[in-house]
Amino acid sequence: ISFNMSQYHLAASLQGHKNDVRAVCSVQEEDKTSRVVTASRDTSIKIWEINEGNEIKTLQGHNHYVTCLLELNRGAEFPFRGLASGGADKLINIWNLENSSESDPVFTLFGHQNNVVSLSLTSEGLLISGSLDKTAKVWKGNECIQTLEGHEAGVWGVLGLPNGDIVTASADKTIKIWRNGSAIKTLSKHTDCVRGLALHGQLGFASCGNDGAIYLWTYSGDLISEWQASEVYLYSIGSNGGDELLTGGEDRILKVWKGTECVQSIVHPASIWSCSFLPNGDVVTGSSDGIARIWSRDENRKASEEITSVYTASISNQALPPGSIGEMEVDKLPTIEALKEDGKKEGDIKIVRNGKDVEVYSWNQSKWEKVGNMMDAKESQSKQLMNGKEYDYIFDVDIGDGTNRKLGYNNSDNPYATAIDFLDKNDLDRNFLDQVAQFIIQNSKPVQFGTSAGPAYVDPYTGNSGYQTGGVDVQKQWQSGQMGASSAPSSSTKTERMDVDMEEAMAQRFPSKYKEFPKKQAIAVDTGNFQTIHSKILQFNEQAGELAMNEKELSDLSSIIKTLNETSRYHASSFNDSQYLLLIKLLRWPENLVFPILDLLRLFVIHPEGTSKLANDKKNDPVSVLLKFLSSSSAANQQLALRGLVNLFTFENGRALLIAPKETAILNSLSDLIHSENNGVRLALVSLLYNFSTTLIGKKEPEKGQILMLLAEFFKKETNTENLLRGLVAVGNLVYNDRESSTFLQQLNIGELLQKHSQSSEKTKEVASELIDLLQKGQ
Repeated sequence: ISFNMSQYHLAASLQGHKNDVRAVCSVQEEDKTSRVVTASRDTSIKIWEINEGNEIKTLQGHNHYVTCLLELNRGAEFPFRGLASGGADKLINIWNLENSSESDPVFTLFGHQNNVVSLSLTSEGLLISGSLDKTAKVWKGNECIQTLEGHEAGVWGVLGLPNGDIVTASADKTIKIWRNGSAIKTLSKHTDCVRGLALHGQLGFASCGNDGAIYLWTYSGDLISEWQASEVYLYSIGSNGGDELLTGGEDRILKVWKGTECVQSIVHPASIWSCSFLPNGDVVTGSSDGIARIWSRDENRKASEEITSVYTASISNQALPPGSIGEMEVDKLPTIEALKEDGKKEGDIKIVRNGKDVEVYSWNQSKWEKVGNMMDAKESQSKQLMNGKEYDYIFDVDIGDGTNRKLGYNNSDNPYATAIDFLDKNDLDRNFLDQVAQFIIQNSKPVQFGTSAGPAYVDPYTGNSGYQTGGVDVQKQWQSGQMGASSAPSSSTKTERMDVDMEEAMAQRFPSKYKEFPKKQAIAVDTGNFQTIHSKILQFNEQAGELAMNEKELSDLSSIIKTLNETSRYHASSFNDSQYLLLIKLLRWPENLVFPILDLLRLFVIHPEGTSKLANDKKNDPVSVLLKFLSSSSAANQQLALRGLVNLFTFENGRALLIAPKETAILNSLSDLIHSENNGVRLALVSLLYNFSTTLIGKKEPEKGQILMLLAEFFKKETNTENLLRGLVAVGNLVYNDRESSTFLQQLNIGELLQKHSQSSEKTKEVASELIDLLQKGQ
């Protein structure tokens, strides 16, 4: 089949991000003018003019890299033209684009426990989010009204269907269709992680994934067609709402599909994270080289000769490993003379022999353009192929979520750079960097560059020859299992398996006949908008009178916020005494000014050195200072003080400040807040009780009774599903393997309350049912 249509050419190159462009989308102005929006691992969002590619505005509201974007049209749920963004900070920010002077989010959605990686809208205009915490959530305004649970790994894609159903795509290799909060169908055709979903005209929806396949489904989940689109990972799929699809992935090729036929292939200099059609028919791509590119079929909109030449040079010098275009037998390839024959259509790929070299060309604008050189297959016979690239080693990485991830490494690579790339591409926390890098070093034979006197490796983040952990074990977030041999392997090619036990730190699953408890991992409220906090503190400083900060203290404040904002550097950063004492001083600000200080303090204790400062402070008794704010007349102060106490459970020295000396005093302070009219206060309160429960599993402590009485009182009036779930699991922790606590709880007539709350949602029904069973057996 041959399609006669104009081909896409480069129209603009959007340069301004400092790191990978992870997400792209478009938004429309009031006059229907379209803008391109890009999100990056540099934590920023940028809005661009389409025709010339000029940057219009930068939005800063995330404190970790931004992974997904979604245009929000004005309607009942969002009374403004807006934008939603999700990131590795677990946050979803909502932006009002109608106010050009507004630089902060209108509001922020909290609830996910891991990276937010996908966004969509239901047919009713409600926001849907997908996360690596294995759930999808549906939001009405700033409240989560539904949590979709059932996947066994992260939810990479979400999609609202016109019939009201919701589709989710997961790293567990499945797609689920949901109706009214329940999964009604599971699709299991993909053989690897499912990464992308897109509506496809009136037919249904399309999916793509790490298996390089595209599947086209009806809305009810019946398979329409399938085809192999790539030999390597596909990260993104887009649809023009008609009969065309886009795909982009690890092979660096944007492909335009009409039906199951690829009608154009556009090579990029780097992996394509995201691709999308624009309302005017243009296409925008975001790549790992930090550049977004606009492609157009409009002959009047072509990039300048300078921009085009830079792009052409960037791809013509690429070294393409065997397999990146497809399997081939080098001896049977045509010679360079074959380039005398014209291509059949724009984007055609031709591989030829030119002496000893194997070269790749693309047919563009009526001529063959060199794309790159294929590596000599003979040189790579001892190597292994993964995602179209050749490696000395391919390691299997199992992080305990049921998904094996492949990590490729060559002896000439920097192990830390390889580890960083692996963590970023799989959206894993960089706190795991040292663990992965050390495994690579121990199980490979790195090439030493330079003289023997020089460092073997240079950590790109510290500049040191080794990656220093600073002696801090952050909650044992990455616990190694069988890490393989401790010495370098003798063979030049080897596949090792790295099993990583993340049950305690990531999945919070523990040996138990019950699914929902016990849960031993404390929770933390560890996300925040540092820019907003800083601005508010500076604003209030002008009203603080004698307690206002001087120039030195203002500098200390900036240093604190900079350190806290650089989460990937927590292993190596610290605070000096003057910075800590400044926080203590600012806690003396008047009640109407102190809330941003409390917000900063609860983030301060997430940093291991921050908690150490509090633990070693024998003079100021910071826990008592926080307790004082529980009786504040301000709900904001109450909520933030409670969050600070919640976060102190992150590290052992923080827990030690609470459990023995202050536990009774803290619990006594909570009774007046148990039925607060402010849901944020109640959520923080029940989170604190939950954290206490994680330290008391299986123990016989007198504080258990007081916590159980508080929870029984809490259940009498509580209606919020999230709050109820947290409280129910806390009860399960407290009575698990403790017959006396179980008996005591029954004396509080908890059974009727459990029956009542088992009807409020499917999730509370599940937890309450397990709890009722536990109590009946007196376990």
